[in-house]
Amino acid sequence: MRHIAMFIASQKGWYSLKRAIEGGYAQKIKLVATFKEIDVEKSYDQEIMALCREYEIPCYLWGEQIKESLLQTLIDLEIDIAFAVSWRYVINTDVNQVIKYGLVVFHDSLLPKYRGFAPTPTAIMCGEDKVGVTAILAADKVDEGDIILQKEIPVGENDYISDVIAKEARICGDMVVEILQKAADDSITPIKQDHSAATYSIWRNVEDCKIDWNKTSVEIRNMIRAVSSPYPGAYFFYQKRKVIVKSAEIMGEMNFAVRQPGKIWQIVNNCPMVICGEGMLKIIDAKYEDGSKVMFNRLRENLNK
Repeated sequence: MRHIAMFIASQKGWYSLKRAIEGGYAQKIKLVATFKEIDVEKSYDQEIMALCREYEIPCYLWGEQIKESLLQTLIDLEIDIAFAVSWRYVINTDVNQVIKYGLVVFHDSLLPKYRGFAPTPTAIMCGEDKVGVTAILAADKVDEGDIILQKEIPVGENDYISDVIAKEARICGDMVVEILQKAADDSITPIKQDHSAATYSIWRNVEDCKIDWNKTSVEIRNMIRAVSSPYPGAYFFYQKRKVIVKSAEIMGEMNFAVRQPGKIWQIVNNCPMVICGEGMLKIIDAKYEDGSKVMFNRLRENLNK
């Protein structure tokens, strides 16, 4: 194996680069591309560029210049394998024709489940007790490429998205090193996906994070876990101000003669207990958009408005 290219972003991309360097591949990495993320608490583009400077690895912000000349650049640099980790932009699959082992795309699910966007938040929202990372050969259709390597990750019922992302980052780094070892041994053997078992995950935006109290307490808490930091967070409105929920706890059910989801049943130690479509939810930690603490001092509020 001659040289490596990496198209990376986020904590997962940064850790993948770090593990490749620790694995002794720094001198073989001839191209790193990254970008500044939006709608997240922290972008890792500066950390990625700093790591590249430390090890004298050429690093670029993704833009027209590198996109237009990418195919020829990969040829000129004699790239034998390329990785895309947490990558948002389209890289034409023509690159597979000039890279010996192709472009290896990392997807945050146990493919063929949850093809598409935001697979980890979707999996947590669906109550999965495991997620995973799958490395596939880049294909023209969304996440349909042949599987090169797949790893499973357990998800605890109290794991929030930041906990799961940290686990995924470590797995991504380990997988990059394992695939590089396989490439060095010329032992990469892609496996076809079972397309009949495919499920799909759609993109999400901030509006999708508004809590619908008509859902069950389990469904609501799963969404809170799924879209918390580093994402914008699940929210509702209290006294006409937006409140972002950091954590919540499922409470025991009560037999309400007339059930009205979204109403606060009681407030204990500044923690409101909210009636859901099924069950109740206790808000443990919540902040206003400016980061200040919410003082729940009014019981007669309907949070479904």
